[in-house]
Amino acid sequence: AKKVMMNFASQSDKGLLSSTFGGWRAYTRQSKAEAHIREEYSDRLDHVMKKLLEVKEMQLGKGRGMMMKKGMANDLNLKTDVFRIWKDEVKETLEKTQNAGKVTEMEEKLAKMKASQMGNTKRVMMRMNDESDYQLLGMAFQGFVQHFKDFQK
Repeated sequence: AKKVMMNFASQSDKGLLSSTFGGWRAYTRQSKAEAHIREEYSDRLDHVMKKLLEVKEMQLGKGRGMMMKKGMANDLNLKTDVFRIWKDEVKETLEKTQNAGKVTEMEEKLAKMKASQMGNTKRVMMRMNDESDYQLLGMAFQGFVQHFKDFQK
């Protein structure tokens, strides 16, 4: 295509001039036609773009509204949880203060029972130990008697 144009241009200056003006004229006509179409449909295009913008704004508004509702529900749940925990803590503290006397009383009873049990255990152990000493002494004496009898034979 380049060779053809160069050959054409070198042979005729008028042809080159005519071809250039012809291309320019076609371009100008097409630009005018596009401008006319753009002008004809620009109102429609502007209207459609405005509608699109309105729809997008409406969707954003709905999204924001939904997020606000969800945020308010989460706030309500959080407040409910805080009050429930607070109530439980107050109840537990109240029970602790009311039962503090009972707890110390029970601890004292437990300490007395432990001391009593320890005393009983010591007495039983001492009796067992005393019996064991007497048994040991008896066995030693029996051994001595047996040895003496064996020695006399």
